[in-house]
Formats: sequence, C-alpha cells, structure tokens
Amino acid sequence: MLATATLVTPLVSASGMTVNLTTPTVWMRGTNVNETWSSGVGPYNSGLFSLLLVNTNDTEVTQYTLATNVPAYYDIIHFTVPTDVPVSSNYTLQAVNLTNYEDIYDQSGTFSID
Repeated sequence: MLATATLVTPLVSASGMTVNLTTPTVWMRGTNVNETWSSGVGPYNSGLFSLLLVNTNDTEVTQYTLATNVPAYYDIIHFTVPTDVPVSSNYTLQAVNLTNYEDIYDQSGTFSID
C-alpha cells in the first residue's frame, strides 16, 4: 500500500525568490498603510519585486501597481492606498517579478478596501 503526503510550501517563483506577504484586514482609500512580509534573506542576496493590488471581482481582474523595485529584505513598505480604487472585498496583494507580472512570488489572502 502506498501512502501519500501533502506538503504545504510558500509560493516560489521561477526565479527562486521567496516572499511571504501578510494579509491586510481592511484598508481605507486614501489612507497611509504599511505592508509587511518575510523573506528570510539579507541585503546582499536579496532580489527586487513589484507590489500589486489586485481586485478580482465577478467580471474582471484589475491590477494597480503600488510599488516597484522593492528590496525583498526590507520586509515592510509604506504607501497610500489609491483613492480611485473601487470599494470591494475581493482584493489581494501580489509580489511579482519586475519584468514579468506572471511570475508571482507570493499572493496575500483576500481583504477589503472601503
């Protein structure tokens, strides 16, 4: 009889960089927020990524670039939530490759923007 095992691992991109984003609870449009993550890397072997705000509603997927050229070792970034994003409970954050947004290093859980 063969046994099977399920392994849970963080999302690892094609480049091998690992970023583990925290999931926000509720953000308010136009407010200053901090987003944190863990990367487990130091400043001398860290990669860069872009941080996207992604709204996945019933009809389409909309992406907003929040930051680019973010060093993974920073583990925190400060920014203002865009005022022009729709109110929704279907947002996620994605840490992505600078030149290929299809190369996703990590995605947060779902949260709301009011």
